[in-house]
Amino acid sequence: LKRNLFGVPSAEPGEGPKVAAGGGDLRLRGVAASAERSFAVFENLESGEQNVFAVGDKVFEGPKLVAVDATGADVLSRGRKR
Repeated sequence: LKRNLFGVPSAEPGEGPKVAAGGGDLRLRGVAASAERSFAVFENLESGEQNVFAVGDKVFEGPKLVAVDATGADVLSRGRKR
């Protein structure tokens, strides 16, 4: 967290991870964004599984990851971007 590997604006120790908006049982753990490719790390809260997803991927067979930037990630769930 001190080295801010994922480029999160407020990466202070002790801050909890964000819950992915509209992700239901998903938690956003980190992002890596560049001009060429962007990725997000999500945790499935039900199973505890974590994985890396690229823009365009379905997150754990659920919502589609549609955007990643230095501040977070957006998913498309039930036709709504969250």
